[in-house]
Formats: sequence, C-alpha cells, structure tokens
Amino acid sequence: MKLQKLLEYGLYLFVFLLPWQTSYILRESQINGVKWEYGTICFYAIDILLIILFVLFIAANRHLKIKENCKKIFRNEKRFHFFILASSLMVFSFLSIFWSADKTLALYSTVKITEAIALFFLLLNIRFSWQKLFVAFIAAAAIQSGLALWQFFQQMSFASSLLGMSFYNPQELGVSVVETPLRRWLRACGSFQHPNILGGYLAICLIFTTGLYLKIQNSIQQNYKTLLSRLLLLLAYCLQFSALLVSFSRSAWLALAISLSAIFLFKIIRKRKYETLNLIKIFIISAGIIGIFFTVFQEPFLTRVKISGRLEVKSIEERANYTEQAKNLIKDNLMLGVGVGNYTLANYYKIDKKYPAWHFQPVHNVYLLILTELGAIGFLLFCAVLISAIRFLNFKNLNFIFFAFLSLLIIAFFDHWLWSLHFGTLFFWLILAIMIKYNYED
Repeated sequence: MKLQKLLEYGLYLFVFLLPWQTSYILRESQINGVKWEYGTICFYAIDILLIILFVLFIAANRHLKIKENCKKIFRNEKRFHFFILASSLMVFSFLSIFWSADKTLALYSTVKITEAIALFFLLLNIRFSWQKLFVAFIAAAAIQSGLALWQFFQQMSFASSLLGMSFYNPQELGVSVVETPLRRWLRACGSFQHPNILGGYLAICLIFTTGLYLKIQNSIQQNYKTLLSRLLLLLAYCLQFSALLVSFSRSAWLALAISLSAIFLFKIIRKRKYETLNLIKIFIISAGIIGIFFTVFQEPFLTRVKISGRLEVKSIEERANYTEQAKNLIKDNLMLGVGVGNYTLANYYKIDKKYPAWHFQPVHNVYLLILTELGAIGFLLFCAVLISAIRFLNFKNLNFIFFAFLSLLIIAFFDHWLWSLHFGTLFFWLILAIMIKYNYED
C-alpha cells in the first residue's frame, strides 16, 4: 500500500514538474560554426523521476507473475490493440536509425518516443485521484502563468541553469518578439524554450480548469469548501488566460477558442442548461480579460492579430517555405523517411550546406514532420494509433479531456514541438493516456 501511495504522489509530482526544462547536455552540435539546436542531446531531470516511477511500479507489482502482469495490463482488448500499434511505431522508429544520417541523434529520438509510450502505459496502470491530478496540472500552470506575466511586464527573462531557463532580451536577434513601429515586445515563454509551447501547454490546462470548475458547479453538495474551490479555479483560469494572451501564440489561441466553442455546442446539444450557463460565465470572464489587454497593450496585439508587422509577414513566409522543404524531402523519401529526429540535418544536405544552423528548422506541422522523418509507413502507424485511441471514446457523452486532446491535434497542424522536443513528446502521450483512461473508467 505504501508503494502504491508513493507511486500515486510521484505521478502528481511528475505532472507538476514536467514544464521545467532542467537538463544535462550530453552532446552539442554545430552547423557551420553555429549551435544546432535540434542536434543537441540532453538528459532531463524529469527523466530521473520517471525512472523512479517505473521502479516503484515494478516493486509494487513484484508479487504478480509475468502472465498475471500481462493480463493486468492488457485485460482490455482495445488496450491490447493500442499496445500493438504503439509498439509498432516505436519499433519502426528504432529501425529508422539504420537509414538516418545521424544515427546517434536518431537513437536519442527513439529513446524519447519509447520513454513517452512507456509513460503512457504506466499511467494507464496507476491508481490515482482525478481531482488531485488536475490540481497538479492547474498548480503547475499557475506558476508558469505567474512567471510568464512577470516576463511580459518586465520585458525580460532571467537565466537559470538549475531551472533550465535562458536569458531573453527583446532587443537581441533570434528572440521571439512582436515587432511594432515603436518597439519590440518580448513574447512570454515561462520556463519553456518558445512562447508557442507555453501557449499550447496553457490551452490544455485552461480546458482542465474549465472542466473541473463545471464538475464542482454540478456537484450535489454545495458548501463552503465547494464555493472556495470554485473561486480558486476562477482565479486560476484568469491567471492562465492572461498568460496565454501574452504568449502571443496564435495556434494556442485558435485551439482554445475552437475547443471551448465545441464544449459549449456539445452542452447545448445535450441540453445541459446549467453547464451552458456556467460556460457563458467563463466566456464573459475571457472577453473581459481580452478587453483589458487589448486596451492597455493595443499595439502588439493588433500587430499579432492583423499579421501586419515585418516579422509577422516573415513568419508566415518562413512557414510556407518550411512546408515546401518538407514536401521535397517527402518526394525523395516517401516510404521510409529521412530517419527519426533527422529532419533538419536532411534539409541541410538537401538545400545548401553554406547556411548557418538556425536556417534549418523543422516544418511547423507535426503530421508533415512525422511523414518526412518516418515516411508513409511510420505516418500510417501514427494515424492508426490516433484512430485506436478514438475507439475508447463515447461520442454520446464526450468529456472535457477529449476537447483538451482535440486542442493538441489542432496545435499539431501549426507547430512541431509535440514531436520534435522532449517536453512535447512526453506531454502528447501523457494527455493521450489521460483521455483514454478517463473515458475507459467513465
């Protein structure tokens, strides 16, 4: 029983600490004398905690024989099918090492995918409190939101190797900013490597916050404790939503808007009047926060929305260029791909070797990125994994976890971090596991 409790609270701690990027660099790479970000190999502090969770899980189930363990983990047919597909994706990623230009980098990327899939099955087989898990998400998001707002109002970010954070100054080239005729505005990124990652993370946590708020509002027992919980959740929502705005992540804004609108529409169709009214409260609060920020900081927000600034136009052109680069690589490597984790290196060899490292960026679309790296075979396996996950859903009673995962799928159309970065890979499979487990238990 003690091991089960350690395992449970270790999971909450993992969720709470996941946003922090503390790491030890094992290999740094350069292209033409410039640091190649996507060739860097790191060992993250959060990996240590994940290893500890695996050890605790094995220790907690040591009394079960191998056959009993297998029955325990794969007692559901849908789970077993999902395991086969996810394992096939993992194995194919490993096989892609053999035709990758940088085999060490491909191995590192395969380990990341394996770790994420292992986390997925670990979460499916741990007993925990859903409310405590979501509180861990919301508490972590509150800290990230506070840090993001501080970064925006101070227009700077401090460096900390212990926390895995870098120093950002909006006047320096290469820093994510919104450029207006008067100044360069720093986009808040919290402890993450880029503002779009912060935005995507907060979009998911905002849906969790909304879902938990609706559940508490619907609870039969209404007392001082539930009233305090509702107030705290509304405060957390305001904090997270404000931080989402100052990340200036259009993909996260779009994903949250679509998901919350879909939740609202679903509640109307299901004739859940009380929940619909509470969602209207959320929308009114959101509109109020938007109004305040657009009034006080009109210049950067209008520039970002209208896509009128020099950097905004350049960003759109670069994304279109990355898409064309991906299409060219896919034509040459349709079936097997260029190898997992080797996209930017393949572009280096394909385009021109004279450019510096920052010129070679992953295509800003997870689906195209997977198709380029793992070819048609790997891409079909990934799609099969998603379809297999959808089989767990009850479409007559969709819950807010599904809409959180929907946000991730939308974000995946506009960015690459859910596949290319360590945090993104873990976060994607963590949310996928939560969706499946929640629907299965529900």
